[in-house]
Amino acid sequence: MKNQYIGDIGDYGKYGLLRYLEKSGIKIGVNWYLTENDDSNDGKFTTYLDNDKERYLDPELFDLLKKVVVCEDKSVSMIEQAEIFSSACFYHKLISRENRDEWHDNALEALRDVELVFCDPDNGPIGTKSKGSKNSEKYICPLEIVDYYNRGQNVAYYCQKA
Repeated sequence: MKNQYIGDIGDYGKYGLLRYLEKSGIKIGVNWYLTENDDSNDGKFTTYLDNDKERYLDPELFDLLKKVVVCEDKSVSMIEQAEIFSSACFYHKLISRENRDEWHDNALEALRDVELVFCDPDNGPIGTKSKGSKNSEKYICPLEIVDYYNRGQNVAYYCQKA
């Protein structure tokens, strides 16, 4: 996840789903897998906000994303602070190849009391790429999922490409 992606069409679906699960009584934790912004055009699918056709699905969320997407310095903290989630925990430290192990340990600690950990990496599971390789911070490692699962937490992750 990059701050520049906030408000993309995928956000409407994933935050809506997480809100639904939370309203059902599930304690949610979000690990943003936050990486540095770049010069790509990724995260620009925001035209769904130009008309209210899909607003009925979650008006509060839709209106928030419509406000956030036009901000030049938008960030995940805008979602956290908007209180669209009543009790979710968030982990938003930047991940890099160099700090990944420490970053993961800190994420485990920050999200220890939740039932469902939602991970939001840029590109889904790491696949054939090794944990320390170039751009590996954009992926979730299977062993990171296992660490949450082994302590009794459910894990979901977002992968736009899948």
